[in-house]
Amino acid sequence: NADNPKAEDKLIEIISTSTDQYQLTYANAAIRTIGTTKSIPHLLKLVDNKKQDVAATALGAIIKLSDKSYLPLFIDKLENGKLKYLGLEGVIKYGDKNVVPFVEKRVNDLVAKKRTTQFILSKNDTELTVAMNFLADYSKEIESIRKLYNTLLTSKWELLWDNEKQWLNDNKNRFE
Repeated sequence: NADNPKAEDKLIEIISTSTDQYQLTYANAAIRTIGTTKSIPHLLKLVDNKKQDVAATALGAIIKLSDKSYLPLFIDKLENGKLKYLGLEGVIKYGDKNVVPFVEKRVNDLVAKKRTTQFILSKNDTELTVAMNFLADYSKEIESIRKLYNTLLTSKWELLWDNEKQWLNDNKNRFE
């Protein structure tokens, strides 16, 4: 966690030359903490790594270090592959109402069938609650968001986790 350009350079060297998944994972995580935009081109080479921890820590670092210009990457990861939850994080962080259709699609995909594993992102938030929190900001002007909310309350209710049901109830006023 040294705030020194030499530390970042060494980490870039590691992620550019190592094939060890643990070295790559820990280097990516460290870059996320101390890195700058200088690291992004090197991290991009790892977002499709076959080891999910390597790919996830690389994409997580890019989300932390990047800006709105990387939104197409986050949309791609939201729509394809194994890092949809991180794609969602990037889309929400850098997107505006133009990304609403992508977020709505992710919510619909999440509730298309019974989920077997509850994936908590942070503070008891699931992918669905994170997505709906973002969508709530645009619900007054976009009718499809209100319809999605109503679908979750009715036909998809039994597919939701208890904390998602609670979130939807607690935030009802944001969708009216």
